[in-house]
Amino acid sequence: MVPTPETYQYNVTLTRNETRTRTVPVFEYVNQQQTRTVNFMVSVPRQKTETYSEMVCRIVPRKQMQKYTVCVPVSVSKSVPVQVCKMVPQKVQVQVPVGPNCPTCTTCASCGG
Repeated sequence: MVPTPETYQYNVTLTRNETRTRTVPVFEYVNQQQTRTVNFMVSVPRQKTETYSEMVCRIVPRKQMQKYTVCVPVSVSKSVPVQVCKMVPQKVQVQVPVGPNCPTCTTCASCGG
């Protein structure tokens, strides 16, 4: 067998960076002032009502844009040299004894000697 160079093509998958944008929910705490009335008794035999302020934390959803990077597969065709071995016909000379003139054998089935 004689090695002969031959061109071979195949597909290679590469990736490239691609910037995408998406909207995701982001939660943050917002202070909200609330007022409430509380009745209570004092030592004096009279009833008194007092108002006060109180801070309460609530989760308020909001949307925020965020950029992120993903790898996207990209198909690319590429030619590369590949070494291939092929069978090549070749002439070979071989001596074959013929007939009763065969000097090397005494009882040869092929030449009848």
